[in-house]
Amino acid sequence: MSGACSTPIIRFHLSTTKFFVEHLNAQLNYGASADQTAELFTLATPELGQIVFSKEWVFDLAEASNGTATVHYGYYAAVTMPDGEHELLISHFRKMLDWLSILVRQRIVLLGWTIENAGQRIEVYLDPLDKRLTPFMPPKPGRFIVEDDEFTEVALSGLASWPDKNPEEQEQLSDFSYALAPHLDESTEEKFIFQYRMLEKFIITPKVAARTTLIETEILSGFINNLKKAKIENPDSDQASALNKRLDGFINNIQQDKPSLRHKIDGFISSFMKGSVEDLWPIAGTDEKPGLKEIRDTLSHTDTRSIHHQSLAVAQWHLTILLERLVFKLLELPAPVAIQPGSNILRREFWYERAYWENLQKQTLVKQ
Repeated sequence: MSGACSTPIIRFHLSTTKFFVEHLNAQLNYGASADQTAELFTLATPELGQIVFSKEWVFDLAEASNGTATVHYGYYAAVTMPDGEHELLISHFRKMLDWLSILVRQRIVLLGWTIENAGQRIEVYLDPLDKRLTPFMPPKPGRFIVEDDEFTEVALSGLASWPDKNPEEQEQLSDFSYALAPHLDESTEEKFIFQYRMLEKFIITPKVAARTTLIETEILSGFINNLKKAKIENPDSDQASALNKRLDGFINNIQQDKPSLRHKIDGFISSFMKGSVEDLWPIAGTDEKPGLKEIRDTLSHTDTRSIHHQSLAVAQWHLTILLERLVFKLLELPAPVAIQPGSNILRREFWYERAYWENLQKQTLVKQ
């Protein structure tokens, strides 16, 4: 779209994503549009105003074969630009892409932008020889978190909630975005390590720790009470007295020590994710039935040969769902049907079946 514009416009050029390609409005007759563009959807935010996402294309007759021209297409988002504010708009737009990338399960990369103002046209491309296009990498199996018919509503809800969060929370959400929709095509091990690191980083943040302190105290109090019940009343032998002394020492150590990561995990689940993780591979497990934490510990100290490859793949899929649900919790939004516990969409996935993943859980650690 060229020519003079009475109102300054900035067009953000975007990487090709599977969601854009398969969008219903992108399925069209290329010859039917005179200006060779098609609007996909429109969003609006207080910072950017109306944002029109479109598909554009050109015909390449030089590559034509058998009389048929080759079509080259791309995607952009157009925004009306107040004079002198393009840098602020670019900053706001980048933050918006963090949220949209989560929804489409693929990093939407800003390739550059075109500014049209009073007959002038300025084009800027970032790394033009390396567009850093990321392939569609959903948690397998699966598709998008939201489909065409609910995308706009969910996207707008998130865009309204995201700016209301404090800077620390916005940074956490951005971390989760890059963990869920990375720039690079990573191995399952790399995805798992990075995603778990972001989860653990969130669990140990002061604000989360403050919210989970009461839960941790209740958990530890219950554990201590059980130890006290194990003590022998009126011990009548040196052996019984020695046992009681050891239990008293254990109780004293627990009361003096800081809560362990496992207790922090239990507190995090109880205060943040109660009812949202019970259907998934547990965060903390045992040697016989390792959780996500045990898998991370093993990968950190050995290599992938110590982990059953299918167990790792399924555990990473469950971790992805957990993080996606956590993002919606942070934004105080209901989780879309595609990731709700027990939803028909999830229940169609073989990897979601409890009997299947619990059997894999027992096979996770490979003895060398």
